[in-house]
Amino acid sequence: MPLSKIPPECPKCGSIVRPDVVWFGEPLPSDKLTEAMELSQRADLFIVIGTSLMVQPAASLPFLALERGAFVVEVSPEETPLSRKAHLFFQMGAVEFAMKFEEKEG
Repeated sequence: MPLSKIPPECPKCGSIVRPDVVWFGEPLPSDKLTEAMELSQRADLFIVIGTSLMVQPAASLPFLALERGAFVVEVSPEETPLSRKAHLFFQMGAVEFAMKFEEKEG
């Protein structure tokens, strides 16, 4: 769907198109949460960027990965409950991290 109008409207009914996200306070779809937990437990590398890790159940995912031996990297401007447990902790914002990563790649 081309985004000629913001917010985009449904071509069938004209109402605002809802993005495929879970808003704060909404439950996660149980099948997606189950899948995320399974993938977290099988991950070799788990990268956490730009979250306070304060909202459950998603906040538990990097800890599941850690328990199963994944190498965990966290990028956050503030320390979180994960920061001292992660293998690498970059105390910076997501954009700053991406720019530094891009500099290294270039």
